Amino acid sequence: MMNRKKIIVSILTLIMIFIGIPVLIYGPKKEIKRDAQNTVIVGLTKEQGATFMQELSTAQSQYQYIKNGDKYLVNGRYDEAEKEYKTALSLAKSSGTKGEAYRCLANLYEKKRDYSKAIEYIELEIDKYVADWAKEPLVERSKYLKHAVNGKFEQVLEHAKNAIEEERKLTKVEECIDEYKNRLNDLIASKDYILSLKKSNQ
Repeated sequence: MMNRKKIIVSILTLIMIFIGIPVLIYGPKKEIKRDAQNTVIVGLTKEQGATFMQELSTAQSQYQYIKNGDKYLVNGRYDEAEKEYKTALSLAKSSGTKGEAYRCLANLYEKKRDYSKAIEYIELEIDKYVADWAKEPLVERSKYLKHAVNGKFEQVLEHAKNAIEEERKLTKVEECIDEYKNRLNDLIASKDYILSLKKSNQ
């Protein structure tokens, strides 16, 4: 997850660079005025610059809410994490930032063993916010969550392991792969609970 967040921040930085450099080279020469109240971005109208800065500020704010949620999640403070993630989702403007917020909420509910709720967020992410080439780990995750809801522990393990392999095909970044390994370990630790769901659904 952290790697994906770094990618989002890098993309925002690159957008700023790619907008700024051509404008500086080819755009009309304007004086840059800076004071505590006003910054003018070269080549953009005042309104365009204000809109751009507002969107950048919103993305940074959303990222901060996600970071806060992550800290709460690690410490088992699920209610606080949920509040932070839902605030991040409400601030999200781009498909990338919305997808990240949905993934964080899915992580939260899976950690809480609310597998049905986790499925909702994973499937929203799959349907709207993930490119086709990147869907397979999430598809496998959705499958193991559905088996967890039905108490089918062996199938849960099978698809959780498949999710790790599909993630490994997409990235060499161990941090991303480790997220899936950690989920597998959580599922193994939840074996009795998952099996109890099978009994309650019979």
